Amino acid sequence: MPDPFPVPPFTPDGLIGVPLRAGDEPGRIVVIRLHAFGDTAITFPVLAALRRRLPGVRLDVVTDVRSAGLFAAHRDVDGVHSFDTRRSKVWKGVALLGVALALREALGERLFDFAGRTSPGMALALVSLASLVVSDDSGLMHLAWVQGVPTVALFGSSRSSWSRPEGPRSDGVYSEDLACGACMQPVCGRGDLLCLTRVRVEDVLEKCLPVVHGGTKPRPA
Repeated sequence: MPDPFPVPPFTPDGLIGVPLRAGDEPGRIVVIRLHAFGDTAITFPVLAALRRRLPGVRLDVVTDVRSAGLFAAHRDVDGVHSFDTRRSKVWKGVALLGVALALREALGERLFDFAGRTSPGMALALVSLASLVVSDDSGLMHLAWVQGVPTVALFGSSRSSWSRPEGPRSDGVYSEDLACGACMQPVCGRGDLLCLTRVRVEDVLEKCLPVVHGGTKPRPA
């Protein structure tokens, strides 16, 4: 049988929709989230708010195939429509691989390596069990704070005002205080990665203790 709620087609001006008359409520809402894995997690509070406000509406999501599993597991989502938005892109993970190998050497059997061994839904569940998450600006970081897990995010060149974790049990190390901070550039213009190399282990630990105990903290300007 054909889908009784087909996704509206894209047009040069956006999506084809049906204007509502004043006072009417929609029968269906399509949420479009095509970006990174972490952006998926940021959308969760919006979905929950829409469901509370409009309990009878059909709530569909259009997303990338990598995020489809997360949205499918969300209790407020009625339908997920996905496609591969990054088919033509090649991602380089050499730097992350180096970090992973260093951690494995330092921690040995105390390290649990789940890389490549979980689905998005499994990752969401695993992160929910953590007592504290310390992460770079990544999808797993967002999966943590949206579930109320104490989270400390480490930002380098990315803009914390766009995607920093929120709430009393989250904090981060940001670069907006630097003249070159939050430059959003893939290669450091200074050549020394100052926004990252200046951060000490002690600096991160100082951020961790308050969020674990539910403390509050100032935000960057």
